[in-house]
Amino acid sequence: MSRGLSPLTRQVAVELTAHDALAAHAEAEYGIMSDSRSAPLRDALAVGIAFAAGAVLPWLSIVLIPVSVRGATTFAIVLAALALTGWVTARISRVNPLAPMIRTAGIGGLAMLITYVAGHFLYP
Repeated sequence: MSRGLSPLTRQVAVELTAHDALAAHAEAEYGIMSDSRSAPLRDALAVGIAFAAGAVLPWLSIVLIPVSVRGATTFAIVLAALALTGWVTARISRVNPLAPMIRTAGIGGLAMLITYVAGHFLYP
């Protein structure tokens, strides 16, 4: 079946797919190259470091703040850290940071509130 392609085009396609047709198709159609594939160890280390970095501020607030104001202060510090996370991801993505900051802090704040209410009802 002919699709209006010249013999040269067919020759190029045959030569591009001769070695690894799937890799050639992934690169041509989707821009996926062997360099852009995931590296499980690298990705696991990056996630572990990000998790530890994100846990530092809440942990410090729990350790350093007096018990009488610990809950509210930790809540505020975590919201600020979530807003900072939204700002950083917005800057990396080169978008206006306001919406990601509000979205990240809002969803995180709602999750903390739901967890607090559930804990209050389950363990009064």
